[in-house]
Amino acid sequence: MANKKILIVDDEPGVREAVIKVLAREGYSVIQAADGSSGVSLALRERPALVILDVLMQPMSGWEACRVIRQMKEIAGIPVLMLTGKQSVKDKITAMQVGATDFLPKPFRNQDLKLRVKRLMGQTVQSF
Repeated sequence: MANKKILIVDDEPGVREAVIKVLAREGYSVIQAADGSSGVSLALRERPALVILDVLMQPMSGWEACRVIRQMKEIAGIPVLMLTGKQSVKDKITAMQVGATDFLPKPFRNQDLKLRVKRLMGQTVQSF
């Protein structure tokens, strides 16, 4: 059976709850962390199939958490979706420079989240 575990790392409980609700309905098992350092530790311990990272967190930002994930051989290959309120072209470039696989600005539509997650998880995306 394929790994359907997803890690959401966001300091806003409401965002984590919304993402969990959407993805749980799609059959994913979702685990959560409230900051970058906890997220990295959880990713290393749980080995999720996907990490969804916010950017603006303390003490470790999502940018730094993504860099750390990419440097750890055990989890370096996990796709990372940056889910953030930062929306500039510079932010999108920074996301790719630190190793993010994809970038989705907040606020997001549930359908956009589901489609990106399916693609990053290697699942077939239905056409509309």
